[in-house]
Amino acid sequence: DSSGNAGTAIAAYAARCEIACDIYLSDETSPKKVAQIKAHGATIKEIRGTREDIAAAAQKAVGDENVFYASHVYQPYFFEGTKTYAYEIYEQIKGAPDAIIIPVGNGTLLLGAYYGFKELFENGLIHQIPKIIAIQAKNCAPLVKAYQNAKESASPVTNTGTLAEGIAIAAPARSKQILEAVQNTNGTFIDIEEEEILNARSKLSEKGFYVEVTSAVNFAGYMKYKKKSKETIVIPLCGAGIKSK
Repeated sequence: DSSGNAGTAIAAYAARCEIACDIYLSDETSPKKVAQIKAHGATIKEIRGTREDIAAAAQKAVGDENVFYASHVYQPYFFEGTKTYAYEIYEQIKGAPDAIIIPVGNGTLLLGAYYGFKELFENGLIHQIPKIIAIQAKNCAPLVKAYQNAKESASPVTNTGTLAEGIAIAAPARSKQILEAVQNTNGTFIDIEEEEILNARSKLSEKGFYVEVTSAVNFAGYMKYKKKSKETIVIPLCGAGIKSK
């Protein structure tokens, strides 16, 4: 189950390894993401409902069909991949930034980055772990709500609809770990209005970066974040704009 991007990655891997693959998507997923998955030969299962409904349908199929569930949310080795994001930043800037801004839905990129920088710190390669500035769309922001209310984990919320489909997770399974990672780095959570997302995407385009809508959330968060003077901040631009609706 996927909003599209992870589904594309799994479909590509399955094609290369000649493994049959079913990808569960919302029936409102961007047609371009659907086309990308189909190009790798995966079978698309379109589900009407919330992101949680789609995950439930995939999990039911796992039990009914006795097949492997490839969700990155529950796969512990997935973080070994997303940790490389931290390593690449370290290699390219010869150290660590003061802060990183990361979009968060299920939190797999955020946690991977945190674990990666934590390992670099524990091995004496950097002097501090960057602050993690976690960004959510206001219309689906369970982690922001939990952070604001000083909760250890997030309670499920109702997704009232957001253009940032890639992070529209109303009940993140690893919310406790995500909240701990942000708090351990003296970071914060920021929620973004829909108009702010579109404005940020437009501004990025003007700067020569055409990103998908979910990725524009990062720049919206950057514009909203109260930066200190001479603070070094890294912002991932994760998805190509051509995949968006």
